[in-house]
Amino acid sequence: MEVRYIFLHPSDTNEILFSTPLIRAVMKSVEHAEVISAVPEGCQWLLESNPFVWSLLVYDKNPSNSIRQFRETGADYLVDLTGGRQTRWFKNRLRVMDFTLPYKSLNRIRQITDKMEAADQYRQEGIKLL
Repeated sequence: MEVRYIFLHPSDTNEILFSTPLIRAVMKSVEHAEVISAVPEGCQWLLESNPFVWSLLVYDKNPSNSIRQFRETGADYLVDLTGGRQTRWFKNRLRVMDFTLPYKSLNRIRQITDKMEAADQYRQEGIKLL
């Protein structure tokens, strides 16, 4: 039996790339896992060739406008990497168990100027979340 995860990505290209170790961790640690990456329009190229991403779901600026597409995936879990500030209504309507990267942690990470350090902090926060 497969377990489907939707990773809801923000529009920041760095954060999308920072999330790839989290996707790999889920795929390696959960048997029969399928990861659907939901990315904002124009960012799908970042994950198109990622072997750990089962499929891509492209949404315009607001994921709530694509709620039908999200429901059709039949996902079991939502991993919200946006910080969750503008996704409360969306997550309520989607009706799957969700895990959200804390907004305060994301703000702290976004203020780090060294990209390697930011990626490391992002990975640590993501692993705590998962």
